[in-house]
Amino acid sequence: MSATLTFVNPGGLPTVALTLGKAPVTSQIPIVSGKAGAAFEQFCHESYGNVAHALGWALGSRDLGTEAADEAFARAFERWSKVSKMKNPAGWVYRVGLNWGRRKQWRRGREIELLSARRSPTSYEDSFADPDLAAAVGDLPMKLRAVVVARMVLDYSEAETAAALEISPGTVKSRLHRGLASLRQTLGDGYSPRYAGDRAS
Repeated sequence: MSATLTFVNPGGLPTVALTLGKAPVTSQIPIVSGKAGAAFEQFCHESYGNVAHALGWALGSRDLGTEAADEAFARAFERWSKVSKMKNPAGWVYRVGLNWGRRKQWRRGREIELLSARRSPTSYEDSFADPDLAAAVGDLPMKLRAVVVARMVLDYSEAETAAALEISPGTVKSRLHRGLASLRQTLGDGYSPRYAGDRAS
């Protein structure tokens, strides 16, 4: 999947224009001037596409993933003086977006652990190079899915995943083992998945 990020100002509040796959999305993320604004803009350029893509995997919907990323990056902007000093600001944004998306799903009355029962048939196929893998990831319990996505889609280390999700490294290792075991059971031992570096274009 291709991701192109540009900053535009269509006669009002500066916005982020992002192209994910085939569909352009405009995000209402305010940009400030000065060094802080330049640093936040650079952070968006470097991290927005990956985080939105990962949230799409974790939440089971490209659109919801993008919406969650918008919200999380807006919150990062509001707290930029603190977030910018973190070891992995993108990890913080991933967790915030994940929590926001889960709450939105709950408010809609969706059962997070049964996403496959209500998933749009084009949610994954339009966005990911490997729809079989995406469907299997979507069937994982959220706690396992969040870890699998952080490790395999965002390519975070065990320590980075633990910090981003605010869990222990041991819990990351356990959940990753269980998540991958479930994927192997669903997809077969000989299945060769495509993750972060092989997105649909």
